[in-house]
Amino acid sequence: MLSLLRIFFSLSLLAVSSHKGWFLAFYFSAVTSDVLDGMLARRWHCTSMLGSMLDSLGDAVLFLVLTILTLPKLLSIPFGIPIVASVVVLRCIVLLLTRRKTHHWMSIHTIANKCTGICILLCFPLVMLGFGSGVFLYGCCILSLLASSEELLILGKYDVYDPDRRSYFFA
Repeated sequence: MLSLLRIFFSLSLLAVSSHKGWFLAFYFSAVTSDVLDGMLARRWHCTSMLGSMLDSLGDAVLFLVLTILTLPKLLSIPFGIPIVASVVVLRCIVLLLTRRKTHHWMSIHTIANKCTGICILLCFPLVMLGFGSGVFLYGCCILSLLASSEELLILGKYDVYDPDRRSYFFA
């Protein structure tokens, strides 16, 4: 249920992006619903394949909305186009391979993916408010490339898909 709320809050960001107060309220609601969703599911032992799929969908929608909103800034920094294109292509490859392997659209919840999410979630409001956009955007994109590369390695190495695998280097 919280994943569905995150999708609603994420899509709402497109409508309120020019209103800082509303934008921050919807943004932090989306982030809070993401954090609470996983935490409560694990605490109450309510994890499921459907829940994992909805969580991945919620993450994808939020990431897509954030990309749409920051695209003008991403494209204005040096090498922004190839960096963004690399991230998008690699994420698409990972999602397609995951779909082929599991018949579901999902992401592996690695530490690197979580760090990327935290980086994006912390940096995004700063970028939208006009603070240090180039440095933050480069950092988020490089971390996203590393996390996606690790996920690609995991998909290639392991026959059994584990959405909760922590890293390529350890279980």
